[in-house]
Amino acid sequence: MKTAKMFLLFFVIYNANSFSQNKTDEAKAFFSEYHNSKDYHNLCVASIPTLEDCRLVLKGPDCDVYYNYVKKIESSIKEESKKEIVKYATVKIQSFTSEEVKNGTANATGGMTQISEKLKSNVIFYDVKYLKKSTDEFGFSSKYWVNLNGVWVFFPHIWDAFTKNETPVDIESVSKEKMDSLFNAASVGVNPDSYFSTFKDSKDLLGNCLKSLPTLDECKLVLKSPDCLTYYQYVQKVAKSAKEEATKSNETFANSKVRSFTTEDLKKGSPIATGGMNKISGKFLNKVTFYDVKFLKKKEDDAGIKSRYWVYLNEKWIFLPHIWDAFPE
Repeated sequence: MKTAKMFLLFFVIYNANSFSQNKTDEAKAFFSEYHNSKDYHNLCVASIPTLEDCRLVLKGPDCDVYYNYVKKIESSIKEESKKEIVKYATVKIQSFTSEEVKNGTANATGGMTQISEKLKSNVIFYDVKYLKKSTDEFGFSSKYWVNLNGVWVFFPHIWDAFTKNETPVDIESVSKEKMDSLFNAASVGVNPDSYFSTFKDSKDLLGNCLKSLPTLDECKLVLKSPDCLTYYQYVQKVAKSAKEEATKSNETFANSKVRSFTTEDLKKGSPIATGGMNKISGKFLNKVTFYDVKFLKKKEDDAGIKSRYWVYLNEKWIFLPHIWDAFPE
């Protein structure tokens, strides 16, 4: 009997912690077996989480919310395997823990930060990025995978299952471009006017801003070291206070106007950028384009709600709020 109890205790401990050990090397070996987009997307479909899998990653009723979300988008995920096949040369793996998400040190999307309290402890998430050429810096990234008791399980865009009101996303109202972004964060393309015109009101704007906050890697593509880390830590603090804005009165937009400038313009003294941006021009990397977006209540208005600043990185729009405020004089 004593032996049986010891065996049971060992099994329970193993089962609870078997996915809390970092398996980056295992992930590299596993995902390297998938050399093209068709094979990889088929793997994603076959690796959608069960309800029991969701219960190992998310707390309480949130696991049911996410499981229902995944079942609704499963057919859209299957469609990805029917697209033109892309061959991959190599794969890169990055990981972070649920604890790092909660304390703001995870190299994760802003959407994960917003749902940090929904995540269980000791969970390791893996960002799998495929590159067409081994020398490429950017590639096709899918977020996120978790290894549960030796099995790789795909948790597509966990944060999208939860709205600002903590209710499931209405999948029927999600555009095709949004569904495509589960695998390809190209949003609506590189045309800023087309993308920002989809923001219909201030709550929609805020929700998109929160979901588009930069990861540490994305900060590194805009700011020099160590300023990239300083700004990333600043963003994590801003994100927590920004949630309160969602409770304020909502304003409907009729139109949006977009202006842009580059880091080279800043160094010359850009008339479009705020004075704060010109003062920190030396902290930016070269060849970055910033977009100043103004949302108008009426098409004929001149003044409106400004959203400063956005950048287009690695086929997705990233929101970089008040960069200059991270570097007080």
